[in-house]
Amino acid sequence: MVDIPAVLVDAIKEQRAVLFLGAGASRGAFHPSGLEIPAGGMLRDMICDRYLGGTLKDRPLTFISAMVANEVGLAAFQLFIRDTFLPFEPAPFHQLIPRFRWRAIATTNFDLVVERAYARTADRLQNLVKTVKDGDSFDIRQNRESNPVGFYKLHGCIDHYADSEIPLILGSEQYASYEANRTRFYSRFRDLGYEYPVVFAGYSISDPHIQRILFDLTDPAIGRPPFYMVSPGVSQVEVRYGLHTGSSLLMPHWPISFLRLTGPFLRWRGLFPSLWAVGRSRFERTIALWMPTSR
Repeated sequence: MVDIPAVLVDAIKEQRAVLFLGAGASRGAFHPSGLEIPAGGMLRDMICDRYLGGTLKDRPLTFISAMVANEVGLAAFQLFIRDTFLPFEPAPFHQLIPRFRWRAIATTNFDLVVERAYARTADRLQNLVKTVKDGDSFDIRQNRESNPVGFYKLHGCIDHYADSEIPLILGSEQYASYEANRTRFYSRFRDLGYEYPVVFAGYSISDPHIQRILFDLTDPAIGRPPFYMVSPGVSQVEVRYGLHTGSSLLMPHWPISFLRLTGPFLRWRGLFPSLWAVGRSRFERTIALWMPTSR
């Protein structure tokens, strides 16, 4: 673990930081029935139980997804994915995100946690403008919005589940075939990585799609701002790889790290006490999920 770099604090204050949210950043989202938000193997198992009688759980998620989509149709399959993720609501720590001015936000998640966090934060500092594909009038919509922040949903979104032009991306094998209608969209995100520091939260640096988008940015000859990583269970190998690619590790637990990063800003704005008072019990339970078992 390293201290929060002063250059990153300054970048956030000056609205120069790009926040990138991976699957780990949605963990802790609330479900009416107390369910955990699914990812990876858990999502694969749910698909197998729903469509394959609980068989083939030893196969990759992408293989299972492609096979089921072929059997029942892409629209019906993506409706199931949409219905699975739709009930999840933002946790208290998710509602800290709208209290800062970001240069942009990007995510590989297709849930609606961030959208709902912004919609339910009355004192948000920016208004979210979502983009999911080429030609969705992103620039026009940003220009019409006061205090906009672009929100790049790189793997699709469940509220576009019926759009056959941009299928949900569930695994690396789908990246090449699903890039159609997303070429300029991905280029916009790549350009952000050239110009601004990116904070990767709850994201694995092994994700081949993001590596493909940002691969040339790991070239030490390119003078880009640093990347920062916040991810649960980071190994020393990943730390060394991050240092090799010009990235820094902030802390291995996403909600705790975000609080540590945002706490001084919230106290400065006088927001942290009210947030703590309103959501204390739920907030404590959320943080508890991320505390090391040794504590």
